[in-house]
Amino acid sequence: MCSRLSSHYALVIRLHRYDVGRHTQRFYLQHTDDILCLGLHPDGTLAATGQIGKSPPIHVWDVKTMATKAVLAGFHNRGVCALDFSPDGKRLVSVGLDDDHCICVWDWRSGAQLASTRGHKDKIFVVRYNPVTEGEVGDFCPCRRIKVPGIVGIYLMIPPPSNTHHPNSPFPASG
Repeated sequence: MCSRLSSHYALVIRLHRYDVGRHTQRFYLQHTDDILCLGLHPDGTLAATGQIGKSPPIHVWDVKTMATKAVLAGFHNRGVCALDFSPDGKRLVSVGLDDDHCICVWDWRSGAQLASTRGHKDKIFVVRYNPVTEGEVGDFCPCRRIKVPGIVGIYLMIPPPSNTHHPNSPFPASG
């Protein structure tokens, strides 16, 4: 048996489950506008999804039961474009679609906003907690490290300047 998050279309997340001789799909239908991003909890049992909208919510939900575990709202404007759970799964970082791509770190279980800061004026494609030990810088992408008061190890992925290229970059080399 293999389950995996497959894709999102507008308001819906589609979950595929593959078994020998059987193929099923389930859908998470609780969003009210287009879904822009998805993050998976480190233990694989939960997903967080962010949507577009004037005051967009973030939904944290169980990938087996499709039950909503938390709805986080009240910080972002225009939309949520990137999400990531902390390595211990207790926090969730989100990036908004506002002009400054503001960042919020949430205690997703309580809904509390733990910290926030402005992000970057450029488009942000990914936000990630540092996958290596706290305080160490991982050479895993051409990321800009953002300092969030009280929280360490959050990185934003933005396109590098056009005259540089990092060997691990997901962006194509220019030229």
